Amino acid sequence: MRPRLEILALRYYVEDMAKPPIQKEPSKIYKWVRRLGFWGFMFFLIKGLLWLIVPALIAYLSVT
Repeated sequence: MRPRLEILALRYYVEDMAKPPIQKEPSKIYKWVRRLGFWGFMFFLIKGLLWLIVPALIAYLSVT
């Protein structure tokens, strides 16, 4: 009786392996970054750098 049980277990294991793997849903951040794209990234990068550079430049020029 034991070999029969092992055959059944092997059959279910093989059937389970034949199923396609369950893929995780991409995260919200990943979807947002993909939607944003390269040019969106560049826009926000330049905007962020300007937020740092412009006040520093104003402060530097006002002191000198």
